[in-house]
Amino acid sequence: MLKEKIPFENLLYSSSEIITTMAADTVVKILGFGETEAIDGTISNWVQVELNDGTTGWCFGGYLGEYN
Repeated sequence: MLKEKIPFENLLYSSSEIITTMAADTVVKILGFGETEAIDGTISNWVQVELNDGTTGWCFGGYLGEYN
């Protein structure tokens, strides 16, 4: 689940094309993990995710939280 509104990117890196923005509390399915990067002082992996509508892409793992 997202902790805050974040960009949803087509590729693995922060310089990638943004394909949509996900709202806070969006639940995603984790498909895989990519490389580690530091963004805004947080070090985390890029995470490949799938949205409820079937769209797949990458988001920075530092913006994800646990879904209870």
